[in-house]
Amino acid sequence: MRLRGMLVLLAISLLAIPLAACGGDEGVTETTAAATATTATAGSAAAERTITVASSGLLQAIAAGAEKDAVVRPLTGWVVSSANMANVSFVAMEFSSSMENHVGLWATDDPEGASAFWAINDVAKDSTKWPDGDDADPKITMDDAGAKEALAKFNVQ
Repeated sequence: MRLRGMLVLLAISLLAIPLAACGGDEGVTETTAAATATTATAGSAAAERTITVASSGLLQAIAAGAEKDAVVRPLTGWVVSSANMANVSFVAMEFSSSMENHVGLWATDDPEGASAFWAINDVAKDSTKWPDGDDADPKITMDDAGAKEALAKFNVQ
């Protein structure tokens, strides 16, 4: 009986110590700040906006929509959730063409890359055959703070 009690105390202490370490709010770390941003939308409470590094699968899915004569070799990308539309994320992707690097902006309703894409900026519209965000219902444009924030990751406006 004594061994059982000791094992229970050991198990509780193994769970309680890590949980106690997580309990303090020391402020936002750089990792937390890079992964999540909080913004307020007009007329509503603050909405949590996420910012993550784009997966290679997502970047490859966008590149698969390259125009017939375009070269779109994904290098890196960021995914930023929309400030105005639920379930819409912006993907800013730096890619190399046959001569130089470019930064395009697309929108998707699935940041894993298994759904539709819309081309948002001129680079995306010129290099891929994804539909124009202006043709989406509702329209998906550069006016969204999420779009601007995604491009800002590459110092592009």
